[in-house]
This record gives sequence, structure tokens and C-alpha cells, in this order.
Amino acid sequence: RMCRKTTQRKTAPCESSNKVTTSPLSSSSSDDVSPHTNRTNNIDKNCAASNNDWIGQLDIVAFAEDIRSLGKRLEQEQGDDDVRHLNQLLMWINAIGMVGFLTMGFSVNIITIACISTFVFCRWTMVAHHTCHGGYDKCHPNHKRWHRFRFALGSLWRRWNDWFDWMMPEAWNIEHNNRHHYHLSEIADPDLLEHTATDIRQAQYVPTAVKYIAVLVLALTWKWF
Repeated sequence: RMCRKTTQRKTAPCESSNKVTTSPLSSSSSDDVSPHTNRTNNIDKNCAASNNDWIGQLDIVAFAEDIRSLGKRLEQEQGDDDVRHLNQLLMWINAIGMVGFLTMGFSVNIITIACISTFVFCRWTMVAHHTCHGGYDKCHPNHKRWHRFRFALGSLWRRWNDWFDWMMPEAWNIEHNNRHHYHLSEIADPDLLEHTATDIRQAQYVPTAVKYIAVLVLALTWKWF
């Protein structure tokens, strides 16, 4: 649970309470007084489910300030170790890709499939994802490449060298960095499967087996759309 245990009596589900709990990231003990206890929480506790009544006790302002403080501290810890880690990842990922490409001529084989698949997946999830989020903006010396506004952008040459995938890097930056992360688990989140799979799930006259086949086809081709 995100809230600390307090000596206050337990309230009934959705019962209003003026108790404000400090942020879980705060370094103070449970007996310390939060500097934000005099601020009101705008969450309507009467609308919260009984197992989520802790939300009404959470000091949103203190929690937000703790998150910003943590972000600043972690940003200051970025440095040469992160660049060395990236270079090590690139070495292994590129080596795996090279094995896959060099074995393509030996008919269909599992080594080629596994290596090329791993290469493409890692270049996306471990290199492009972090770079497009700005993870190396302030620590990598080569800002002409390892920067969120330069990586895989501007030319076919940059895309070929940085992130040659079905997905357009420009589209990814909008769909993932903006639409997804600014609407996590909301209807506006394009990655919310509970919402995007509604048509398949609620199709009344479609057999279950056909639904599973449709999901399999989408899992294999979703990058194309």
C-alpha cells in the first residue's frame, strides 16, 4: 500500500476523513508531520472503492514534489557509466544481428530467426525507446546522434543507422512519448488493450477460436498499421 500505517482508527469504506498521509517516498518516519498536512486533497473519497480509500489520505502535492526531487537526483547521477552501458549493449546487439544476417543464406534455420528477431527487438526496446525518451540527452557526448530530437530523424541514413524498423520514429515519438505516457491506463491511451480490444471481445456472433486467431494475426502484424 502506498500510504503509511497510522494510529488513526480505520474508517469505513469511502468514509470521509481529514487525515492526510505523507508521500511514500518521503524519508520521514510515520510519526513525523508532513509539511503539507495543512493542504487539502481534492480527491473525492466517497467515490473511491473501499480498497482504494488510501487515495483520499495521500498528500498529492507532497507526492508530486517527492517525484520531482527523485528525478533531479537521478538526473545528477547520470554520467560516463551510462554511456559505457549503452556501448556495451550496442556491441552485443549488433553482434547478434551480424550473426543473424550472415546466416541468412543457410536456408531457414532457428539461429537466423532468433538472432534477427532479438536484434530488431533490442534496437527498439533497449536503444530507441530509451534514447527517444531523452535518456542520453544530458550524458552522451555525441549530441548529434544520441539525442531525442536527432536519433533516427532527419534522413534515411540516420534512420538506417539508428533504428531501421517498420515504425516511423516520428510517429513513435508522438504515439508513445506523448499519447501513451500522458494518458496512462486512460481511454486516450493508444496502448490500453482493455479498450482497443473491445470490438473483438464483445463480438457476439464470432466463435472464440476465431477471436484467438484474430489476436494472433494482429500480434504478428500490428507494426504495419
